[in-house]
Amino acid sequence: MDDDSAETITAGVTLGLQHPPGYPTDALLTHLASLAPLGNHCFRINLLSALLASLGVLLLAINIFLLLKIFEKNQKSPLGKWPLIFCASAGGLLLAFSKTYWEKALGAKGSIYLLQTVILLAVLYCLIRHESAPPGKNPKRDNNGSSKWFYSAFFIFAAGFTNHWETQIVFLPFLLFFGVQTERRKATLQIPGLKSLSSFLSFGLLGVSPLLYLPLRAHLYPVLNLGAPDNLVNFTADIFRKYVSGREAGLLDTFFHYLEGTSNYQQLSDLFFSIVDRQGRHISAHFWEDLKGPALFFAAWGLWYWRRTSQNKLLLVLLLPFLLLLSALCSKSWIPAGLTGRWYMDNFLLPGNWIVALLAAVGFYSLGNKLSNLGNGPFPRILMALLLFVVPLHLCLFNYQAIDEEKQVLRFDYGANLLKSIPKNSIFFSEAEEDYFPLYYFQNVEVKRLDVKMIPTFILFETWGVRQIQDLYPTLGLTAASGDFPGQIARLTFATSEIIEKNLNHNPIFFSYFDGALHRFYLSSHPSLLFRKSGVIFEFASPEAPRGQWLDYGQLRTRHFMDCPSNNHESLKGILRVYQGLGVGS
Repeated sequence: MDDDSAETITAGVTLGLQHPPGYPTDALLTHLASLAPLGNHCFRINLLSALLASLGVLLLAINIFLLLKIFEKNQKSPLGKWPLIFCASAGGLLLAFSKTYWEKALGAKGSIYLLQTVILLAVLYCLIRHESAPPGKNPKRDNNGSSKWFYSAFFIFAAGFTNHWETQIVFLPFLLFFGVQTERRKATLQIPGLKSLSSFLSFGLLGVSPLLYLPLRAHLYPVLNLGAPDNLVNFTADIFRKYVSGREAGLLDTFFHYLEGTSNYQQLSDLFFSIVDRQGRHISAHFWEDLKGPALFFAAWGLWYWRRTSQNKLLLVLLLPFLLLLSALCSKSWIPAGLTGRWYMDNFLLPGNWIVALLAAVGFYSLGNKLSNLGNGPFPRILMALLLFVVPLHLCLFNYQAIDEEKQVLRFDYGANLLKSIPKNSIFFSEAEEDYFPLYYFQNVEVKRLDVKMIPTFILFETWGVRQIQDLYPTLGLTAASGDFPGQIARLTFATSEIIEKNLNHNPIFFSYFDGALHRFYLSSHPSLLFRKSGVIFEFASPEAPRGQWLDYGQLRTRHFMDCPSNNHESLKGILRVYQGLGVGS
């Protein structure tokens, strides 16, 4: 899919740096996967996503089984071991067949989201084991013999901040809840001793240590070096995604600006309705389309049943992160406006899928208790078995067609068409992720068309980006890295103008159809410029510059353009618009 998979593969194979926050743990893991003697690099890293997804399903099923065993201790007529295993398996399959989770299992970029899911479920597993560990000889000293599980949870939780930390931070109540529970077991609540604090600090530092990969690797100047975290300023900007923070306005900040008089009520109101329209309306649609009615019904049943048990605190620690996640999505404009807003929301809401699946498994368990009251005959057991089979199967059949990627080569072929459209020794301004990530892949993984000077226009907003282009292509004559500009737009405008003016009469210069920075800040201010079409790109008209033969759209590579159902996926609409503008498939 058009989901940065080409970037993830390139970063893994070449040990490069992905876009902020960098995802160092994923880069190291995908590099190991790229060394496997199976297929090509794309296959190996896609396989990693499938393996991570399978591990997540297994961990969820184990966690559900352990939680149901806790419920069993308080039941007058427990169901027994095998019904618990079947309920846990059904919950795991609900996660496996949920649309977004299944989709992430089929692409390289999914490894980032799936690794985060595995981390969170591993933390939950350690904490459940921590709760159920047998008491030690001295509960006041060794926290009832369960401290090793709590330290393990703390280490894994810290490691989660080296991947998709924005998701990880909303699950902080996991640790806080179990930490307080541990202290309550002691005779008195007390401040942890120096030994405990040093142990936690050591495990925490060890967990976040992969972050060192970012500055260490950046100092070696890899070709894929987004954010260039080679100094403290760039490192913090990269980790906290400051490069995109300007477009992520928050309700709380705007409210304080309103109180200070630097913002008005209309701006606050407009932001609120914009967030509700862009993000809030997608939340219910995500769960309905990902998990369907039967799974949501049993999740609601499980929530109602769990609320009536003695494990309300455990339910709270599960629901609080879920509510924090929804609150974050409804209080700040995380999702960029455009065609792919719903697809972005699906990625952010992925943790909600395993929480709903877990609640649905509790609902299955509650139903089992109801049916057991009908007697010990075969009918209740057969009915229970049918439900545990039919609900996941229903989800599988509904979601399979939507994410079938057996013939999904649209993004790969678009990258190949870019290179086919560009003559030798050309300069190409890539205007969108659809452009520069496939070209990063083709040039650095498959080592093709190194003669093309590819310039991701968006990095020219930043000093580090201009410096990268100067170092990578010194013959362009770019000098903007040493200039003093009043803002990012001025830097980008100067850099693009300098490249075009110094090279227009010497090398063919191309740009893509996508409405990116070059379109908005250079072409819009030069309306008299002439350009001509070549395949899926435009070439600046210059009679002096040598050029290759133009590519007709009939020469484009469009395998399975009409017979792949997942070509209608939200993330691929940009590429489809390019092709439709050329008349492909009409």
